[in-house]
Amino acid sequence: MFSASAKYPKTMKSLPNWILWKLETIKGRLSKIPYSALYHGRASSTNPETWTTFENVIKEYEAHPDDYSGIGFVFSKDAGIVFIDIDGCIFEGIIDDRAKDILSEIGKDAFVELSQSGTGLHLFIRGTIPACFNNREKHVEMYDNARFCAMTGNCFNDYDNELSSNDEALNRVYEAYKTHYSDTTTPSMRENESISYTDEEIIRRAGENEISGEAFKRLYSGDASGYPSRSEADLRLCQILAFWCDRDFEQILRIVRSSGAYRDKWERKDYQNSTIMRACNSLKEDFSGYIARMQREDVKGFGDIFKHTGDQ
Repeated sequence: MFSASAKYPKTMKSLPNWILWKLETIKGRLSKIPYSALYHGRASSTNPETWTTFENVIKEYEAHPDDYSGIGFVFSKDAGIVFIDIDGCIFEGIIDDRAKDILSEIGKDAFVELSQSGTGLHLFIRGTIPACFNNREKHVEMYDNARFCAMTGNCFNDYDNELSSNDEALNRVYEAYKTHYSDTTTPSMRENESISYTDEEIIRRAGENEISGEAFKRLYSGDASGYPSRSEADLRLCQILAFWCDRDFEQILRIVRSSGAYRDKWERKDYQNSTIMRACNSLKEDFSGYIARMQREDVKGFGDIFKHTGDQ
């Protein structure tokens, strides 16, 4: 839940790079859509005329709290702020080594907040990077232009002073996580070419898979034997479902609720978010991505997708 009273860095608040945003269903998926506070229409992450001041977006958000989900900040080269998005780095309150590594490098110089799911971190620091990227293997994104961040206000550090810079540390993080492609404006293939099946069809297909089918059937029935805990068994079930459901959060949760693995803990929002988002972020690719790759490459089976998680 967005908090309009959250403390944001003066560096960011002084810039006219602010927008509103709201969740909308696009092609069957919830997406964060940018809106302008100037005319209540769509905003653009590349058109400064659709952005405005921090004071204006707060005023509009507070005047129309039911119309929007929160406020957002748009990154532009002239703003000189780098955004680092670390997905799925918090599970049951524990921060993983990937996030600890980045925080140890630039955490003291950055403004840090929780992501919308509560399982990721947003970091903001003064500086520039050679290119924007989305590292889908390590689930780290870095941008300094042509993107916006849906701010949450769930701050790790109330940072109401000026943002700091640390070029050497920022460069080390960039070199450690950069990828060989830029993904600043092109939607992901999964968003463009998603393949949807009914819950019943997914359950059938997952159970028939030659690599993970037996594990899925046991987990779906509620059998957690062979796993260190019920939570680890839940995570494995969600990993398999994340592939077949194209990372569709609501469909994964719906199928889990229909399974023998369902328990009261699944009604906790924090557990839903941490387990399903961690499962989605651990996946190398989903079914739509696999089909697209199969059309480009000589792909023989599912082994290269499922083998990294290890079936029990």
